Amino acid sequence: MSKQWRCGKCGKLYSTEREPCTTPGCGSLLLHEYIGSSSKTDFRTAVQFSKETQNTDRPSTTQNLPADDSPHSSEGEPNNQEFLTPVADMTVKDDKPSMLEIIKLSSKSSWAATFSHIQDRFFKPIMNWLKEQFHDYPKRTAWILISATVVVLVACTISFLSQVWSTVNPLGASTNILGQNATNAASKLPNDSTTSVPNDVKEPSANAANSPAQSPTATENVTAKQPEPAKDTLEPILLDKPAAQPSDTAVTIAWKTDEKATSQVRYGTDTSYLFPSIEISKTDTSHSVYITGLTPDTTYHFQVISSDESGNTLSSGDYTFRTESVTNAAPYAGSTAPNFTLKTLDGTEVSLSQFRGKKVILNFWASWCTPCKVELPHLQATWDKYKDSGNVMLLTVAGSQSDEDAIRSYVKDKDYNFTVCLDSGDSTFNRYEIVTIPKTYFIDKGGTIKRLQQGMFTSPGEVEFMLNSY
Repeated sequence: MSKQWRCGKCGKLYSTEREPCTTPGCGSLLLHEYIGSSSKTDFRTAVQFSKETQNTDRPSTTQNLPADDSPHSSEGEPNNQEFLTPVADMTVKDDKPSMLEIIKLSSKSSWAATFSHIQDRFFKPIMNWLKEQFHDYPKRTAWILISATVVVLVACTISFLSQVWSTVNPLGASTNILGQNATNAASKLPNDSTTSVPNDVKEPSANAANSPAQSPTATENVTAKQPEPAKDTLEPILLDKPAAQPSDTAVTIAWKTDEKATSQVRYGTDTSYLFPSIEISKTDTSHSVYITGLTPDTTYHFQVISSDESGNTLSSGDYTFRTESVTNAAPYAGSTAPNFTLKTLDGTEVSLSQFRGKKVILNFWASWCTPCKVELPHLQATWDKYKDSGNVMLLTVAGSQSDEDAIRSYVKDKDYNFTVCLDSGDSTFNRYEIVTIPKTYFIDKGGTIKRLQQGMFTSPGEVEFMLNSY
């Protein structure tokens, strides 16, 4: 059947494409393709024609319609009766597949066939509609717009079809691959159905979970045994030379190791080290041992001993120190502060020499001394500021004329937390030749008196100034 062209306005048929339409009063510049005398009707052409027939400025075309139902009149003019049907009641009857059918077809056929269906279904009507819209414009401008529109439509269509394909058959490709792999694997299996399977790849039975005795031990076999950590066989290392800070009858020895260890010192007047100190079992890297009962003005030999948690023991080489000589001279600025040992309010014995390595504020007072009580809050304020530094010690000594119970009650009421020593026999008062109180000595880390204050302090600033002046 040969192709014919139909006018989009009046419906006149032509055997070749011509422009403009020769129908009087029409003058359409764009002719639509019409295939034979088929009853197929282009939907967009019908809608466009229906809109034009509703224009009141044009005469109705129903007056010139022939009585018969043939598509052409006796004069060869096309029968437009089929275009008079309202658009809402028009039923497009064609054999083109629906969008759902195209989607289903796309999962079974090639992309070329799918695109061909979409082109027949959508692109050609759109192209015809675009031709009609731009028939009054120059051809070049119209084709530029048409080309741009087609590119956008193609891009949108490809994106849409990709989403549809992933929705219709999301696992198709992977299923085919898995199926092919399974088929290849099955083809390699022997035909003997009694072929044994290794025990380590058999599926566990249903009772395996309920029977711990029958559970497989593959995990135990696969998991390699972790090697045990190597045992520590190295003894602690002494990081620096032990520091000895002796007084006339006592000494403080400090040292450091590279790992945590216990602390002990063996000492004597020769290298036999006849006297061991008490062992400090707490392990640490910083060690300090305080030894009392020494003879003044005597040279002692000592060695430090530290044992780590693995039992490896460090025994250092030989070191020496000499205790200070005893003098009856009154202490003064620049001399060594005489050592003493007294009991505190809680019954603990303390010695001045055990605080070597720290600055010591040594204050003498009494419970009946009013100026002493005035300055104690200033001493407490200084102690509160420096006690956590580990470099300062506040030590007070109450004379024998003090009432011990009164001192306990006073210290508790005022919430003082510095150390209070009780000099019940006034031995320390006499050694320092204390005549008037309060009196305060400032001693450096080596045990040497640097400053002294006769009389009371009137503010914490005065105490702090003396402490920081050396």
